[in-house]
Amino acid sequence: MDKGFKSNLRSVDLEFERNDIYYIVEIKSSTNWGNSVQVNALKNSFKATKELLRKRGVTKEIVAVNGCMYGKDNQPLKNKVRLTGTGLVNEDPDKVYYKYAGQDFWRFISGDDNLYREIITPIDREAKQRDEVFKAAYASKVNEMTQEFMLNFITDNRIDWLKLIDHVSKRNPPREKPPVKKARKGSK
Repeated sequence: MDKGFKSNLRSVDLEFERNDIYYIVEIKSSTNWGNSVQVNALKNSFKATKELLRKRGVTKEIVAVNGCMYGKDNQPLKNKVRLTGTGLVNEDPDKVYYKYAGQDFWRFISGDDNLYREIITPIDREAKQRDEVFKAAYASKVNEMTQEFMLNFITDNRIDWLKLIDHVSKRNPPREKPPVKKARKGSK
């Protein structure tokens, strides 16, 4: 596979060429990432990008892909559009795209049928390390807040509800307004 690169085109995350085809890829987290308005915006963006690439001299076939990091889509070719009163009709050819999800997406990107499983191992390891750091910070903050609460709102080993309710709800005393300088007569 030819190397891909991070695209600088609007609404395209990745571009690469493979087997005489120029691919433009927009990556989303899962298959249900947007509503119909957002999907139409994606299709319009694919069309505009194809037109721009042709103006820039790309003569190869340009294929648009909506890549989804997880999920499944058993009908990846999106070449139909539902029109009110008409039903399904053929989509504008420049708005046609493929939606590859989960294992199919990672294989499309890498050529490795097992990458979708292999990438989870380092993510899992990193998540566990960060979880330990988070738990320590969380426990520290709980202890700090408990200590502050006890110092401010506990009297004779009981919650002083009046102090607590005053703290969260009592109106602050009005601030003194700074004196306003009066303009001298005749000055602007």
